[in-house]
Amino acid sequence: MCLFRHNVHHTLPPPPYSLVQVINLGGNLLSGTIPLELAQLPELEQVLLSDNVLRGTLPAQLAQASSLALLDVANNVLNGSLPEQWCDSR
Repeated sequence: MCLFRHNVHHTLPPPPYSLVQVINLGGNLLSGTIPLELAQLPELEQVLLSDNVLRGTLPAQLAQASSLALLDVANNVLNGSLPEQWCDSR
């Protein structure tokens, strides 16, 4: 699903889309928080949400998403720390 720079002005809806591999909603005006349900998408490999106005923290559940290889949340209003699983240096 790619809506990069499509001037979307709403919150990010919870995903009913189980076979999605890439979510690209960067460069919009999305607000609200990142849905916890993203971590439950078994095929999800990339989540691109940069350049929005998303708030809150990164859901720790995203660190459990086995297929997730890329998460881009740059240039939002997020706070908090990274999930511990992503900070493991092993």
